[in-house]
Amino acid sequence: MSEFIRLTIGKNVKAIRLSLNLSQLDFSILTDLSPASIVNIESGKNGYNLNLIDNIIAFSKFTLGDLSNENLQVSHSLRDKLLRLYRIEHTVFNILNKPPDVKYAVLYKLLPGTFLDEPREVNQVRLYFSQLGWDFKGASISFVLNSMPELIEVRKHPVKKNTNVYSKTKN
Repeated sequence: MSEFIRLTIGKNVKAIRLSLNLSQLDFSILTDLSPASIVNIESGKNGYNLNLIDNIIAFSKFTLGDLSNENLQVSHSLRDKLLRLYRIEHTVFNILNKPPDVKYAVLYKLLPGTFLDEPREVNQVRLYFSQLGWDFKGASISFVLNSMPELIEVRKHPVKKNTNVYSKTKN
């Protein structure tokens, strides 16, 4: 396998893992691979064979063609699709069903929707996540939203002092 293909597959495997909000350890459990194999695959190193990639293909339902596609786009709903697919396999379901971190929730749930098309306060964002079953602290949400200036516009609340409102940037 060429170095370019290995690097592309590694980049795509990492994108899939991150879109699922999984650590390398959890991803290795779900794909029945060692954590070292996941590290080697994601880094594009030599020394792994296609049999290892077969495990990732079997779990993720992507094809080898998908994984070797330089322009692979991983759906924001991949985690939800796999949760539905594996709902009766308890180990997989329990790992995928762990509450995500705040950054994942913002990137893969909040931003793809229309909720932030209008300016929202942190408490409104917190309630939005609460309705998904995720209990995040307002300070954690604010920190993540403030750390994404290319995606999130932060403005002072027009009426309330010491309060910000957040909306999607107009790109």
